[in-house]
Amino acid sequence: MSESSKATEAALVVGPSDGNGEECSMTPSQAPRRHEKYYIEDRLSIFSVEDCLFKVHRYYLILESPVFKDMFMCPPEAGMLEGESDLRPIVLPDTTRKEFEALLDFLYNRMYNRYPSFSLSKWMDLLTIADRFQFENVRERAIDELTTSEKSMDAVDELLVSVKCRVPQWTIPALSKLVTQPNILETEAAARLPLDILMRVWKTREEYLATYPRGTQAVNTPISNFSSFGSHLAPPAPAKDSAVSAIATDEQPDPIPPLTDASVENKHDMYWFSGPPMATLKVPSGTNLYRVHRYLLERESEYCRTLFSANPAQDPSFIYDLVGCKDSEVEALLGFLYDPPEKMPEQALSKVIDLLTISTRLSLNQTRECALAMLAQRREKMGAVEQIVIAQKHGITSWLEPAYSSIIARAEPLREHEAERLPLSTIVMLTSAREDNLRRTLLLEFEGEDEGETPGSGFGG
Repeated sequence: MSESSKATEAALVVGPSDGNGEECSMTPSQAPRRHEKYYIEDRLSIFSVEDCLFKVHRYYLILESPVFKDMFMCPPEAGMLEGESDLRPIVLPDTTRKEFEALLDFLYNRMYNRYPSFSLSKWMDLLTIADRFQFENVRERAIDELTTSEKSMDAVDELLVSVKCRVPQWTIPALSKLVTQPNILETEAAARLPLDILMRVWKTREEYLATYPRGTQAVNTPISNFSSFGSHLAPPAPAKDSAVSAIATDEQPDPIPPLTDASVENKHDMYWFSGPPMATLKVPSGTNLYRVHRYLLERESEYCRTLFSANPAQDPSFIYDLVGCKDSEVEALLGFLYDPPEKMPEQALSKVIDLLTISTRLSLNQTRECALAMLAQRREKMGAVEQIVIAQKHGITSWLEPAYSSIIARAEPLREHEAERLPLSTIVMLTSAREDNLRRTLLLEFEGEDEGETPGSGFGG
């Protein structure tokens, strides 16, 4: 189906609903029920970080961070609704714009499990903010990513982050780098370390150089004995920044004056969402209602953008009908979009097929690529006929030739239960190709026998 025909269809499959969020044409016995997991209520909140405004979904911040959860649970003071207005944003002190951007980039894109633009410094920013606001799953992922690149990390950064973010396994490697590197720290880098730690590092460097004169010990050899550092490098208690601690203890931080100018220039170019954050979905003859974040579908798909544009009044009770989809496919899609991949077990093949089907149907191209990658990992466990069925249905042309060749070259012909899964044209093609292959094989065998005959043999004595 072309994109234009899909868009036309999308505009025709939605209908008005009553105040309870159910289509007026439905009787109570026909009305789908709210899905127990994927009927999500959410709202947008405005944050100010280094004088830049972000308008983002609360859901992602509350889901894994008890700090943000407590923040939004605190009743607002009379006349003060922080986060509801450009002039009264929620200010995040002691947080940099790069840190907040790294957190949002991760939270909004983690389902794809691909972060090609994340540099070492960006993973550092993510670890710092995840530790500060207690995003434990995000923190663990950042530590894993940085640990794989530990040898490339700057020694001072590694040491400071290991203490600040409670990653003790990095402390000894960082100190080893500082002691064994060829040159002493430059003034700018040295200024970042506490003086007592700096003096201990330099003292240990002298001991190291005296023990291992140049030429007897390779530079950057890890040093394991740093007992003289004592408690100076002990990870701090997990107390958070003052603004966060104030939330947890009901102490109010110093009041922050409201912004006087909330112009477009203040607003972040990516993380500023407008319009209703949620959309209610169902499938024809389905049993469930799903309430999901519009952004997750709109950002990938022109089809979904057209679908949502069919509700110009932005009625929050409006229900969008996903024609051609099934409940199992919607659940597979929402599981992919909402469940952190770090904590998900390997998906069953049927669920991956459902994800591929609905992502193709709704033109969710990035999601489709991920589904194809999941399928490719399972390809070796599939039979040739199953590969052909999946490839033909979902347009995976690269799978067809190897699967065809496997069936053409094998000893046994197509079985009846296999043929039942294939279109007749494919069966005819495979049968014809098998016969051609058999004729060529027999011809080669006969030619080999002719070449091996002795003179005088054969007919006519």
